[in-house]
Formats: sequence, structure tokens, C-alpha cells
Amino acid sequence: MSGIVVMEQLQPAIASGVKEYPTLTSKVEAGKFGVKNGEGFFTYPNGSMDDYIFERDEKLTCY
Repeated sequence: MSGIVVMEQLQPAIASGVKEYPTLTSKVEAGKFGVKNGEGFFTYPNGSMDDYIFERDEKLTCY
């Protein structure tokens, strides 16, 4: 499920008054899907994305 779909479903529940998500929409339109392809809101390492995902997940599961 894309971030845009999630926001469209969450927005009515949180009633924040925000109806558009220009930053998120522009990232998706530009094909910047985050970890999935190494570009997005954050800067990802130049190494293997599999290594990055493994390291990220390992950190998340240690708690």
C-alpha cells in the first residue's frame, strides 16, 4: 500500500484538515519510494539495499 493511499485513509480519521500531500505526491510521481529504490525523504547508503534493510531491521528488532 502506498503512502498516499495510507494518508487518504488516515486523514478522515485524524481530521487534521490537511487534504493534499504535495511533498509525498511529488516523491511518488518522481519514483522516489524510499528504501524500496534507495531514494525518498532520507538519504540511503551507496551500498547494497539488502544490507541496509537487514541492518535497519536488526536494530528495530533488538528492542
